[in-house]
Amino acid sequence: MTRHGRTKSRLGLSAILFLGGMLLAGGSGCANQGKNRQVERVDITPRAVPAPLRGTVGSLAQSSAGEPMIISGFGLVVGLNGTGGGLLDERIAATMEREMQLQGVGLGSNVEGTALEDPVLRRPKTAGELLRDPNVAVVLVQAVIPRGSPDGYPFDVYVQAMNASSLEGGQLWTTTLRLGPPGVFGGIQTREIGKAVGEVFINPFEDPSDTLGAEVRTVGRVLAGGEVSNAMPIQIRLDTPSHQRARQIAFAVNSRFPNRAQVREPAARGFDDSLIQLHVPPAYTSRPNEFLRIVEHLPIDRTFPQERARTYTAALESSPELRESMMWCLVALGDPSLPFIRELYDHRDTAVRMAALRTGSFLDDVRAAPALLEIAGIGSAAERNEAIALLGEIDGGPTVDIGLRELIKNSALTTRIAAYEALARRAERAEYSRLLMIEARRPDSSGMARTPRELSIISRARIPASALQGIQRATIPGKFVLDVVPYGEPLVYVTQQGTPRVVLFGGELELVRPMLASAWDDRFMVIADSAAETPRLRYENYRNGLVRIEQVSPSLPDLIVFMATDPRPEDRVPGLGMSYSEVVGALHALYDAGATRAAFATETDKLMAELVEAARTGQVLERPETLADRDKPTESDDGLVVDVSYLKAERARKPQVVPLAPKDSKK
Repeated sequence: MTRHGRTKSRLGLSAILFLGGMLLAGGSGCANQGKNRQVERVDITPRAVPAPLRGTVGSLAQSSAGEPMIISGFGLVVGLNGTGGGLLDERIAATMEREMQLQGVGLGSNVEGTALEDPVLRRPKTAGELLRDPNVAVVLVQAVIPRGSPDGYPFDVYVQAMNASSLEGGQLWTTTLRLGPPGVFGGIQTREIGKAVGEVFINPFEDPSDTLGAEVRTVGRVLAGGEVSNAMPIQIRLDTPSHQRARQIAFAVNSRFPNRAQVREPAARGFDDSLIQLHVPPAYTSRPNEFLRIVEHLPIDRTFPQERARTYTAALESSPELRESMMWCLVALGDPSLPFIRELYDHRDTAVRMAALRTGSFLDDVRAAPALLEIAGIGSAAERNEAIALLGEIDGGPTVDIGLRELIKNSALTTRIAAYEALARRAERAEYSRLLMIEARRPDSSGMARTPRELSIISRARIPASALQGIQRATIPGKFVLDVVPYGEPLVYVTQQGTPRVVLFGGELELVRPMLASAWDDRFMVIADSAAETPRLRYENYRNGLVRIEQVSPSLPDLIVFMATDPRPEDRVPGLGMSYSEVVGALHALYDAGATRAAFATETDKLMAELVEAARTGQVLERPETLADRDKPTESDDGLVVDVSYLKAERARKPQVVPLAPKDSKK
């Protein structure tokens, strides 16, 4: 606050005190004229925080939102190849039978042609018969999500077989996930949080038909298969109850996140003198932690934002220990921060500069783009990758797209992947804007209107080759996304978390001929005897033993689509119906045989590390004293022992890529 402002405040306070004294004096003479009105005085003592953070929501209130929590349940995986149907713990069996009966299993519903039909008796299977079916497995389903994640929040889930030797080729049926360890019939049922469904992804580098000693095949993931459907309310609890302070906080939050359309709950609503309930705005559905960090650092007093921005910027520059907090305070202030942080975009201290640019990207400041592009080209590896990630979040125009396309040509693998990820996010937003514009021009009478949510799903599933970003995307329904990125050296890159993706880099995306590639004891083979010969593919489906021999396109994108597409009678050459895991394994076999000029890289999985972190710090699994204790089985409130030993392989929480260099024979 300026000196003049402080003077006005002191004068105003003096006037109030003087007026209060006069009223008090007058009131004493009227004591017998009516009942005295009593005003409760509340002393609000903020907790000890650094001076720049005083007056923020986080200095006067607290919340457990954002902390990791485990949700879990028991589910069914169907579509196995005789590897399921084993013995079950009787409590788990009773729980599954009850759940299936509640869902109508065995009641004579129309199940013709599905896994619920007995192929011999031609009648619906009972719940007990389905549990004993060798093509069905009961699995433990677990996930880690931030506490307070809103409805629609997507997440990966981890599955572990309870009565199967392999989950290869399986599909997880819709499974209800509840807070904490899985409950059993007769035990306490905790709050339902979300649901999970989808294809099970297991180790793609093992033979899917090999079940002997393949313990790794009994665990897997459903990538982006979970979604929050019954979000826990996010509550802020004041350190000292006060109706006035609760109203101030709610007003500050709603001012920062206005509900202009009046079509949803406000971002904040006072519950009583101690609690404020938060609702994550739609724009933050996939990043609720960012919303919570902004609220935590939001000043309750919204006056004089420029003075606050000046104070925060000075602290960001001079106090390294406060740099992260000051960044969020500046983001919480919003646009008034921009004139101040822009002065730091070329700061000589790299840490200060990156903090300022990070702030600018959160506020979508296009003026941050040139500095980020500079760092992306000449900074250290960590600085480059962060700058590239930030470029994926701001507008910046075609200059940013062109810069990212050049970075994809970089020789450093991590830089290429980071640039692709950023460019893909920009391409999705551009496609969404294009579809939104088309929808806005559609006559109201056409009856073809699609909601913004539907358009968002479409924009993530398909990107035309004409997009400025240069990425062409196709989706194999129910399996994975195929991205073609025609820049840089040839590379095959596959993801193992989030939306399943196969990404092809470079312009040379044809098979090298002559060639011979095989996998899984020759159940999969691709052969071409000469450079001019069309490749021949042999594939034996381990599920039914059927053998297919087809001539296939030498184009790698076309081959991937053919391998993954489910067979349809109307197609002249129906696809092979491979799972995502099988497609990845086949691509690695082609790489290993030198049948493609592309290098091969896969993303390491961070889901296990998240489960370990949640098990170590969350309320559900008690924090153990040692790593050895952490890997011991844990017991739920129902007395059911849940094995968490598979969590012992702790890995880095940050996604990484593991490169495999091209074979010498490909040069």
